[in-house]
Amino acid sequence: HRDLHSFPTRRSSDLTELFFFLQNTFEKFNFDFDNYKNSKLQIVKNFGKSISDRNVLYNSQTPVSRIVGDFVAGMTDEYAIEAFKEITFPKYII
Repeated sequence: HRDLHSFPTRRSSDLTELFFFLQNTFEKFNFDFDNYKNSKLQIVKNFGKSISDRNVLYNSQTPVSRIVGDFVAGMTDEYAIEAFKEITFPKYII
């Protein structure tokens, strides 16, 4: 079936978009953990906590791609899908 063949490519592009979102977030907030905590997005809060928890592993010389890659590598498929939805679909006020 046609949709079955496009599934891996679609998920791969979703993961790429999530990666770039987190990369941009890090470039914006860097090691300012209060900014992560104050975000409205849970994925940003979790990303900041992950960086904070591993702060001894990272410094200003650590490539952003490694910091983001470590976080993304630790995601379950379900978490990654929910994170992508959070950054992609707006929340409506009811």
